[in-house]
Amino acid sequence: MSQLGPFPRNKPSVGAMLMTQFNEFHHVNEFPRDKINQLFEVAESGFKGFDSLNHVLGSISLLLSDVPAEELLTASPNRKGSTLGVVSATYLLNNPLHGQQVRHILRSGEGVMILRIYGELDFLSEELPEFTTEINLFDNWLSYQRFVLPIVRANDLTVSKSGTMFS
Repeated sequence: MSQLGPFPRNKPSVGAMLMTQFNEFHHVNEFPRDKINQLFEVAESGFKGFDSLNHVLGSISLLLSDVPAEELLTASPNRKGSTLGVVSATYLLNNPLHGQQVRHILRSGEGVMILRIYGELDFLSEELPEFTTEINLFDNWLSYQRFVLPIVRANDLTVSKSGTMFS
């Protein structure tokens, strides 16, 4: 299921980094160390509004696809990005297999997290599709580099136009 790229290129500057991807859409968030407790509170209370982890993935896929949601229609791109980061972190923090490690990475402020979501949105159906995920967690920048640099070299990935991603 693994997909080549994109991968964050630059080391996080203020805290842990999370790259979320759904199909061809992706977004990178950094979570400042001094705001982590607020993130934990928002993620905990926000998760109560979802029926399941799959429901969270559906919300993330809609946000990344830029599907108009009433509360985000007039929001700035920064606000949309922040919302996406919080919802993605909510998924990871509430994931029974990865929640504790994600909490550790966010507290340390030095790691990289990659959440890739797979599935197809069907706007004609009222049913939420089943999504699958690929999650890569790295406690620090060095362990992330050990993972990504061989992939970049072996697949001749190039730096994106923005200069912030390998793809």
